[in-house]
Amino acid sequence: MNYERILRLIIKKLWLVILLPVLTGSLGAYYSFNVVKPIYEANTTLYIVSKNVDTSALRAQYSDNLVTLEMVKDYEELMKSDAIISKVIDELKLNCQPEDLAQQLSVGSKHDTRIMEITVQHNNPKTARDIANKLAEVFMREAERLIRVENIDVVDQAKLPKKPINSKSFKYILLALIAGLATALGIIFGLEYLNNKIRLPEDIEKKFNLPVLGNIPDLDI
Repeated sequence: MNYERILRLIIKKLWLVILLPVLTGSLGAYYSFNVVKPIYEANTTLYIVSKNVDTSALRAQYSDNLVTLEMVKDYEELMKSDAIISKVIDELKLNCQPEDLAQQLSVGSKHDTRIMEITVQHNNPKTARDIANKLAEVFMREAERLIRVENIDVVDQAKLPKKPINSKSFKYILLALIAGLATALGIIFGLEYLNNKIRLPEDIEKKFNLPVLGNIPDLDI
């Protein structure tokens, strides 16, 4: 199939090439603005020093820094425990279960340092900020009570996020337009492939594997 014939096919079905992308683009816009809920992310960071913990047994094998990093991993698990998360829910009067809130937060050390970062994602920016700050507050209090650690300080409190992290409306619309255009072209070429009518000399060569000796021109008399 030559380029001229492809162009003629597209022009002949131009209404389909326009209609399908418009329809899919409209669906993409509706999905983007009405179905996808905005997600806001708030972060707070804590700094941990191992002054009040007896780590003499571990120091025989690790440096002080490695000992502290090992304790940071323990703190990460403690922060995501039901005991901590339940207190956050109670003090903020949140209407959710501990397991639901646990799915909305992540805790980890930044670049394998003693700095722990708490990240909370929520549909409400104020709630995301409040949860991050309250989680740090409750953790510091419970760490002192449970494991006798008083060496955790807040480095940065969570601030009110201004923009959602999933604000990609144009992306959804563009993908929908591309999908509509690809579908339209697929339908056009699919119908052409299934069409067995002989309209051009090359159709005879292709179907019967016979050379065309000549053709009769269409004379408009």
